[in-house]
Amino acid sequence: MFRQVEWAGRSTVCAPSVFAENVAVNLKRGLEELGQPRGPLYVACAGPSLRDTAEQLRGKKPIWALNAAHDYLISRGIIPAYGVAQAPEHQILDTFKMMRPDVTYLFASCTHPDLVDRAVACGARVVLWHCAQPEEWAIDYGTRDFGTFIHGTGTIGMRTLDLAHMVGFRDLHVHGFDACCSPDMRIGPEQTIYADREKDVRVFEGADGIFYPALPSHARQVEDIDSVIKHLPGLKLTFYGEGLMQARMKGRE
Repeated sequence: MFRQVEWAGRSTVCAPSVFAENVAVNLKRGLEELGQPRGPLYVACAGPSLRDTAEQLRGKKPIWALNAAHDYLISRGIIPAYGVAQAPEHQILDTFKMMRPDVTYLFASCTHPDLVDRAVACGARVVLWHCAQPEEWAIDYGTRDFGTFIHGTGTIGMRTLDLAHMVGFRDLHVHGFDACCSPDMRIGPEQTIYADREKDVRVFEGADGIFYPALPSHARQVEDIDSVIKHLPGLKLTFYGEGLMQARMKGRE
């Protein structure tokens, strides 16, 4: 049993007044604080509509650039603070070709190791995070705290919502999170959908009554997003551009 100890008015080192004075001085410095909500955060996903809204990100800080959005923004002189990825497939190596040492890379531990090597080789800071995966996959994470693992279904866009919330951001401004192709069948800001995936495209009706072409795995995010954000209290999302996801979230807080 624990026995209650009475506060004697002094620590073993110094008086409470010293604690109070030090806190007052250091809080005035404006330094980063752990556990404090941050914001706003600008999230650039690699959907087609990023081509239409990228200029709105110029001068904004901080920016998290996901997958192909990283190179797209940098090629236009918009430098993100962070590049974010979780893809284990080798196709991710077609992105992040413009890595910079002044960008920090938030890579899931399941990200293709060659991409991590590329970031380390360019002298960039790399911070690993861990995806929560089905228990039956039996992935060995050692003794790491599962309470810090990032949820949010399979896509990097969904995972980023949980990742940003865990870091402390509550006001997210999201660009390029379309969950669909563009009318001219772009799957990214400049990239036309892969020829071998055209057969998989379906047409989905958005909440705005407009029909959008999309891969089913992308469109599914529109159904999944409520199950993700309901576990993220205080999160405010603002979506930019036009797409299946933006139509779903328009006018919602």
